[in-house]
Amino acid sequence: MWTEACERMVVVMTLIDYSLHVTDENGVPIGGATCVDGDVTVVTAADGDVYLHAWPLTPPQRQVTCRKDGYIDGYTIYSVTGQPQIIHVQLQRKSESLARPRPQNHQWFIGNTEWRWRGSSDFKLLADFVAGVNLTDRLNQRKAAGANLVRVLAMKQNNTGWQLVPSYTVETVLPAFFQALAAAGFYCDLTVFADTRAMMANQNDQLHFWARIGAVAQHHTNVFLDLLNEAGHPTQAIDPKAFQPIPGVLCSHGSGQTDAHSVDPFWQWSPYHARRDTPPDARGFTNCCPFTFESNYPKPCPQIVEESIKPEQYGYDKTFAFLMGKHAGMGCGGTFHTSAGVGSAMWNGGEQACAKAFFDGIGH
Repeated sequence: MWTEACERMVVVMTLIDYSLHVTDENGVPIGGATCVDGDVTVVTAADGDVYLHAWPLTPPQRQVTCRKDGYIDGYTIYSVTGQPQIIHVQLQRKSESLARPRPQNHQWFIGNTEWRWRGSSDFKLLADFVAGVNLTDRLNQRKAAGANLVRVLAMKQNNTGWQLVPSYTVETVLPAFFQALAAAGFYCDLTVFADTRAMMANQNDQLHFWARIGAVAQHHTNVFLDLLNEAGHPTQAIDPKAFQPIPGVLCSHGSGQTDAHSVDPFWQWSPYHARRDTPPDARGFTNCCPFTFESNYPKPCPQIVEESIKPEQYGYDKTFAFLMGKHAGMGCGGTFHTSAGVGSAMWNGGEQACAKAFFDGIGH
């Protein structure tokens, strides 16, 4: 009798009612959206709502993912409070997918038209997306300056005030992330392995993670995969020779450290980290040219300056930033690197002005 009463009490204490409300980016309810939370799948009614009765209280944080044809998958991570609640999920309408560029020597082409790499360091974007933080303001700022690509980290140790533990569900999170960037008009340079000594030192785990990310990237034409950040850096514990490029995806074998040769052999493209000489030394901008960085011609593939001197180091001099972009444009373009970008914060006024000058230098 006591046992039976206790069992009933446990059921009552571990279940709760809640509802989902699914809308588009304008707040219009979406009916017929399929929503998955754990091992339960439900479909929203015409008013965008679905009621879930007697839902478990564990784990303390849960994730619900919703999808419908014509929309980018959306998800919400919510805390189980023990009280009835309404969980809001927003879906964004899909736009035309971005065409995958084709490498040819030091350039990129879409069809017969040259495509320019105009990137922004935005290392924390995926971490913020996983946490449910809205990316719109930052993406709008980057686009207004002339960016068409963001460089993002798939993992990171907390050595600059934030971290991204690679425990998120790759197969759920990354499609939604890549689609959200494409809808905003952005390509993604995803650097997969950073700080592996702390975040993922086991080679078998690394190979499995690379394969999982590659399997997702194969379905997204706006994705470039960069195997690793700065081979040989003290924070890394990874052997790039153990990896192969993902078929059908534009992959790089990884960057070296500052002013160092990138990982051999090159795959479809190769990132490098340029010298950071400050004025009056001009090499802070001349080294953004891949032919100055390594004086071989023709190039076996596009070589892209992925990190370089930051605006505060050259006094927010817009002419200096323009010359950085101009030299990067001697190849196929490059990535504008900032202190704000390390944490994917909004650029300050000086960074924003230098970003526009950098992208103007690269051209279209």
